[in-house]
Amino acid sequence: MDEELASVAFFTRQVYLFADTIGLPRDQVLFFACSFLAFLGGIVFNLLLPPVRTRTHIRHTVLTVAGVFLLFYCYGIVQTGILLGVSLISQLLMVYGPRDYMHGSVFIVAMGCLAGTHVYNMYYSFGVYKVDYTGVLMVMTAKISGLAFALHDGKYKKREQLSAFQKELLISEFPGTLEYFSYLFNFPCALGLPMASYKEYEVFVSGSNLPDDVKTGKKMLISNLAPAFGKAFSALLFLGFHVYFSSIFPILYIAEDEFFAKYNFVVRLLYTYVAGVVLRSKYYFAFGFTEAICNASGLGYVVDKDGKASWEGCMNMKPFIVEFGTSPKVAIENWNIQIARWLRSVAYERFPWAPRIATFVLSAVWHGFYGGYLISFPFCGLMGEAAVRMRRFVRHRFQPDLATVYDHITRVGTMFILEYVMIPFMTMEFWLGIKAWKHLYFYGHILIIGAMLFVPGKKRQPTAPAANDKKTDTSVDAGNAAKAHAE
Repeated sequence: MDEELASVAFFTRQVYLFADTIGLPRDQVLFFACSFLAFLGGIVFNLLLPPVRTRTHIRHTVLTVAGVFLLFYCYGIVQTGILLGVSLISQLLMVYGPRDYMHGSVFIVAMGCLAGTHVYNMYYSFGVYKVDYTGVLMVMTAKISGLAFALHDGKYKKREQLSAFQKELLISEFPGTLEYFSYLFNFPCALGLPMASYKEYEVFVSGSNLPDDVKTGKKMLISNLAPAFGKAFSALLFLGFHVYFSSIFPILYIAEDEFFAKYNFVVRLLYTYVAGVVLRSKYYFAFGFTEAICNASGLGYVVDKDGKASWEGCMNMKPFIVEFGTSPKVAIENWNIQIARWLRSVAYERFPWAPRIATFVLSAVWHGFYGGYLISFPFCGLMGEAAVRMRRFVRHRFQPDLATVYDHITRVGTMFILEYVMIPFMTMEFWLGIKAWKHLYFYGHILIIGAMLFVPGKKRQPTAPAANDKKTDTSVDAGNAAKAHAE
């Protein structure tokens, strides 16, 4: 028995032995096994301890204990201890930290721990894809800092100082210790995304969003099996797609000299797009299956302002719109949706100057310090600005008779320009990204910089409707900035 097998828990050891038997990486098989265990646990939890007949403190306790054990089996006692330590320090800062700077100090500590983890991983396992607790810490950092800002807004700010979005998230009282750790470690979200705001999580635990039974007047449990199993099945299809095609279309091949010498520009362009879809499919699996876990446990049921109910409260991506969106904004805002809300709440709506730049910087640091990330994210911001300019300059020329034609053109353009911008993100390394761009003749740079130089930045009509258009376009920019975390 090797040293790693001897040092892990019984359940983890059995999964490792199974992974060795089928010839797949231990960490990935363990993550899948824990995810499947959480899915089954969610179904049992919702059946045995539904909010309509279970006290909230019992649900909080079970959610927390199960989540901690799940993290222990998936990542080990040391990593789980680090997560608990970061959570405890952040809680102490929220309760005893300086009133005016409480949210800032929590944000700095949480982001500092995350940044340190990113640096450690780069030093000891640069360029190696491994499922570890870093992803959990990334989401936990977003939860902790988002909670701190919502708490500061609710306790120490006047309501007229807040935006409508900030008012939706604010919290007026400190969560209890059990509620705090339940929010951070609940087993449906313990392995990473998706995440919900604290207010949304409290509604899930209490069941206050469930409809009333017209006969008894009591809360009525809603069936969650169809959305849970449906999303789990879809996620498994994406997993199968990724496993089958990842060896056929490896993303790093686009940076090799053979790729440039063997294929013409059109083939290289198409290959890059297909390889990007194959790479993203593993995220579609991870996002989709964790959403299925949440739905299985009852988390994610929402009722909108019009009274329409759905199980999309924990939705973190919409693959079809990501792949075939009619603009970069549309595609980006449907990827990593929950983290985009966090970026908006702690960065875009907080910085009095250059909020877009601040959002992109935060997104880059949150993802890590790989060179590919540091050139993809800023360029993504430039792409967003160029797309807005092109829309202002061109779109009205196709309205109304050629609106469908315009949508098809922009859909194809978005597919290839967004794929180009995110190449360094996918390769992770700075020079690999530059080399891949070179193999594509820097076409994305030419189009984006050309649009910035030669397409007017503002409409020229001095009338009132033009002012309204400008306001609309500004909101488009805001959406791009707040969603800047693409992939």
